[in-house]
Amino acid sequence: MSLYSEGGTSSPDLYIGVACILTIFLATLLNLIVLNDNYNKSTSIARNLYLVLALTDLIAVWVILGPYAVSVLMPCQDAQCIPWDHMTKATVEDKVYNVLSWTMSLLPAHVTAFLAITRYLQIRDPLRVIRFRVVLVLPRTLR
Repeated sequence: MSLYSEGGTSSPDLYIGVACILTIFLATLLNLIVLNDNYNKSTSIARNLYLVLALTDLIAVWVILGPYAVSVLMPCQDAQCIPWDHMTKATVEDKVYNVLSWTMSLLPAHVTAFLAITRYLQIRDPLRVIRFRVVLVLPRTLR
């Protein structure tokens, strides 16, 4: 399903596909570096949240950009060439992919919010030991 040509060989298709592949490569490399660095640190809430953030970002990049890069670079077959204004019924695979991609695209933002909350608590009271339930309850008390 190329975007700008019938065969996936136009310049915009190649640029978009190569940009997706480079983004996947760089995000994988950098997230693995973050995972390795935080895995060797002592256990804390911030360390665990950084590990979860790196994992969710890594999975999000592969779940969202991987299939998109493949679909942009894939040559368009007659059965796959569907006009943009044509509506098709969503299959089970489409629904599962949409749920996964939406969840994985929003999860890194939520983990980053939890990281900001833990940093706020550490700056406000540096000698206090932070429990994870405090991090979960704090956004409700700040409203």
